[in-house]
Amino acid sequence: MTVNVPPPILPHSEFEKLAAEALKPPRVTAFGRVSWADLDAPGAEIEHLIDDWLTVGDKSILAGPSGSGKSFLAIDAGLAIATGRKWFGNDVKQGLVIYQAGEGGRGVKNRLRAYRNHFKVSKTDRVPFELLAHRIDIYAPDGEGGGDTAKFIEAVQGIAAEYPDIPLRAVFIDTLATAQGAADEISGKDMGAVLGNIDRISRATGAHVCLVHHMNAQASKIRGHTSLRANVDQCILVTRNEQTGVRTVTLDKIKDGEDGKRFQFELMSIDLGTQIGRAS
Repeated sequence: MTVNVPPPILPHSEFEKLAAEALKPPRVTAFGRVSWADLDAPGAEIEHLIDDWLTVGDKSILAGPSGSGKSFLAIDAGLAIATGRKWFGNDVKQGLVIYQAGEGGRGVKNRLRAYRNHFKVSKTDRVPFELLAHRIDIYAPDGEGGGDTAKFIEAVQGIAAEYPDIPLRAVFIDTLATAQGAADEISGKDMGAVLGNIDRISRATGAHVCLVHHMNAQASKIRGHTSLRANVDQCILVTRNEQTGVRTVTLDKIKDGEDGKRFQFELMSIDLGTQIGRAS
């Protein structure tokens, strides 16, 4: 025989509480909402990829005049991240680095060999640094005969999948002038399209995207539309003293940090006939 047991009678206050909860509208969580009460809850925080210089998952520009050593500096930063070595005394967060070299891919190979010899890295060591030596177009729309943004994202994600135990940390694009295709770099509209595609790359891969770029003829500022500097999280400038050959690296901009940091370095020849950096 089945006996029906009536549900317990809730105190009036408990009943009102449950009724009020049932009538509450669903909590809005869109667009990364963080309430005041959630400030100390686990969630996304600022992390440094290179201490005090670059941050995880953000965007940067590393700019300098022709011959200043900007590509060397970018390659050196990428290799420091890939190997876990300090970058000019600054700790790094180690991981996979993808370096897209639209200019001088063969020269980059020699610089990688120079780094390997200088730091005595074995040819058999697993170094998570991948070079993409073909040009890309991140201005033209995707599609048949169009731009390369979607294909580039697919390639980066495919390479990252080959390193399941190593997080993708950084993507370098060297140089922005080559990768921007037919975009007019002084046009806000054109560079807005380029910057939008750089955002796509960053969001889709989760990597820090560093753009190697030129400075103006006077070496006083980044070349092109002001939106370039405005829409990145860090801006690093490198200049060269023509008399001494000493390069000066300046942190010209960093969001949520202290800018103005700087150091100097020289380039020295090693047995490959290429160059490697040395702090001065």
